[in-house]
Amino acid sequence: MPPPPFLIYGDYNFVVDTSGNVYLHRKSIPLGFYDTAIDTSELASVHLDTSDFVSMSQKDMENFLTNAASNWNTKKSVVIASFSDTIRAGIIYQLIDALKDNGTIRRWNIRKVTKEEATVLTTKNSRR
Repeated sequence: MPPPPFLIYGDYNFVVDTSGNVYLHRKSIPLGFYDTAIDTSELASVHLDTSDFVSMSQKDMENFLTNAASNWNTKKSVVIASFSDTIRAGIIYQLIDALKDNGTIRRWNIRKVTKEEATVLTTKNSRR
């Protein structure tokens, strides 16, 4: 049996940078499922801009989990992207636990950042 399709972008896209900071962007593409063997760095653009990335502090994530998570339904999806194979942001583990505990969102996964996300986020951070 082949593995399930891989979701590249979801309704909520959390990106963890190399410093462990977490950002949220809500850009997505309809039916963004791909084969698990796809090179995520070579995807078509979703036209991200630096303003699309919202920094998520510990308090922001708590508010998100309290407010947005209460409105989750089975049609919503969450994607967590990281620059490295190891996620060093503790608040992402809270999100993963909430996804597991809630059980309402069944479509979620963790992947490596796309080239577009990396470029736009690097540009955003260099402008600070």
